[in-house]
Amino acid sequence: MMAKGRYREEDPEERYWREPDPIQKVLNQYLARTGFGRVRTADQLREAWNAAVGELFAKQTSPGTVRRGVLEIRVAASIFAQELTFRKAEILKKLQQLLPGSGIRDLRFKTF
Repeated sequence: MMAKGRYREEDPEERYWREPDPIQKVLNQYLARTGFGRVRTADQLREAWNAAVGELFAKQTSPGTVRRGVLEIRVAASIFAQELTFRKAEILKKLQQLLPGSGIRDLRFKTF
């Protein structure tokens, strides 16, 4: 078994230097530990949402979380939720173009 230190010991008299971890792996671990990755993703989602719906709807809505491919959107009033429902296919297409790796397949609108 490989130790987590800088080298591994198979034979107490021989030590082998372990290859350094790729920087991407180290950064991903750091971002996961600090929670910065989630904040960055939320900011990207908000920017993409604002670009997809335009200024008027962006002021009246707030993107929530993506669960099982469904993005939950909090909407200030039911009239905006209804209009966004009519434009759902168009908005979804724009979001998928702006965030290709997000896995968003559907939108759910909830008034608050």
